[in-house]
Amino acid sequence: MAQPEPRRPFPGMRVALVALNCGKLILADNTLPDAVLDPTADSDTKRYSAAVAAHPALVSTIVPVLRRRGFDGLTVSVKRGPGG
Repeated sequence: MAQPEPRRPFPGMRVALVALNCGKLILADNTLPDAVLDPTADSDTKRYSAAVAAHPALVSTIVPVLRRRGFDGLTVSVKRGPGG
């Protein structure tokens, strides 16, 4: 049985990064609970987090946010300048 072709996680990311000036931010909300609550889950949130973490033009971190119903997270990525 053939394996399904892996999904391209975020095809628009390449286009967005070309248009994004160095030093500018990409913010993504709701990025923490999925990874923490079920480490084996496969989701768009985890694919996005992996994509920004691995991208050489970005420096990224997740900021935990405490809410009334628990916790959440905001991923903050900044595009590196030409010197890295």
